[in-house]
Amino acid sequence: MPVAVPEPLAVGAPGRAYAGWWSAYRWVAGEPQKAPSEDEALAADLGAVVREIRALATDGAAWDGRSRGGPLATRDAAVQAALAASAGLTDTRAVEAAWAGCLGAETCPTDTWLHADLMPANLLLRDGRLAAVIDLESACVGDPAVDLMPAWNLFGPRARVAFRAATHADDATWERGRGWAIVQAIVALPYYVDTNPAMAETARLTLATVLA
Repeated sequence: MPVAVPEPLAVGAPGRAYAGWWSAYRWVAGEPQKAPSEDEALAADLGAVVREIRALATDGAAWDGRSRGGPLATRDAAVQAALAASAGLTDTRAVEAAWAGCLGAETCPTDTWLHADLMPANLLLRDGRLAAVIDLESACVGDPAVDLMPAWNLFGPRARVAFRAATHADDATWERGRGWAIVQAIVALPYYVDTNPAMAETARLTLATVLA
């Protein structure tokens, strides 16, 4: 990888001292990225990371039917429920119309490895450059469009263009990426609105960018 990722040091099974599985990772130094950003160098760096993740061999693995990365239509019920719960929080009619457009995008012919949760807080910077990508809990095999979400949850117009160029996204993949950004944001908004204001604000920013 062109940047650091979490290095596992230990994994523990449930026992008398702690009833769940646990793990310990080496500390990765850096400051979480904040959105929005017009840093085109960051966009190029993150695009390179996305390309490297996609290039990892899947050994024939395909989407598992549960994680992010399947057909967008599999998330329609969750999106519709979140839209109903988001009345007064965002322009739900406009979001629903944007979502309908994304559902019409051509489907993905090939599954690749994904980080699957490229949120701003999962990108660490040192000296102004991307130094690490953390939180690999959601990593899976699926539609490469999932890892285009930073185009809407992080980048402003100029950096978005640079990120698209760096990821080599065609029109259909880009539109599906927009759909995945909608999925993440509209589900997070009502869920976090009272418990995690920072996550809710990122969701609002993402939806506003999608609709711009």
